[in-house]
Amino acid sequence: MLNVFTVEVVCPATSRSYDFVLPARLEVGELRHSIIEDICTYEDISGLIDADTTLLFCNGDQLFDGADLVSQGVHNGDKIYLV
Repeated sequence: MLNVFTVEVVCPATSRSYDFVLPARLEVGELRHSIIEDICTYEDISGLIDADTTLLFCNGDQLFDGADLVSQGVHNGDKIYLV
């Protein structure tokens, strides 16, 4: 098993997608917070992305806080939506 994953995060709020290299055992709540912070820093925006956003697989299944990426079925190369 890989220790890190590369995933594509699609962010409708910015109309862009971003590639992230993430630890496989990263808890989803921490991941969401980190992604929001990184995107806001990269785009030089603040407050555009609400902290209550959710992460979804491309099939619409939600990733839940409290569990890590591996236990929720995230794989290298997956596409995740920040909505």
